[in-house]
Amino acid sequence: MTAFSEKDRRIERCRNLWSNIFGDSNEYITQFINTYYCDSNMLSIEDDDKLLSMLHIIHFKSNSFRIGYIFAVATHYEARCRGYASQLINDAIAIAKERGYDALALIPASKELYGYYTRFGFSGRYNVTFLLPDNFSFNSDNPQEDRVALLPLSERFTAPSDDSTIELVWED
Repeated sequence: MTAFSEKDRRIERCRNLWSNIFGDSNEYITQFINTYYCDSNMLSIEDDDKLLSMLHIIHFKSNSFRIGYIFAVATHYEARCRGYASQLINDAIAIAKERGYDALALIPASKELYGYYTRFGFSGRYNVTFLLPDNFSFNSDNPQEDRVALLPLSERFTAPSDDSTIELVWED
């Protein structure tokens, strides 16, 4: 009999929700989990051992700024329209401020979602390049059209010009 830790169970629930919502391969999800997953960076809403909604905050640097990148925002089909994703985004903003991030960034999964994220203060559509230790892709299915939206969290952070490319360097 194999004993699973609570972390192992959270990872398995994350893997299942991710696969069901995004349809990504097990190899892609495993690559994320093995390199970028951190239990304290996965925000979630759960009910009776079922993961209803989640997001991940990934640590990046851009120039001298600390950037939190919100990734894999997902809500189970049966749990949609209950405000779970909004709650997690608000929680991510509060956590990012506590951790001293200068900004939060994300790439909406579709053009229609930019409007959704503006209600939290995200703005802009900036070109983005990820500098990573592997070939993992934080982009959507259409990376040529991906644009990152930013939410400044500190007074020292200034958004770049519209035609700039933001380089996000992964921090282990």
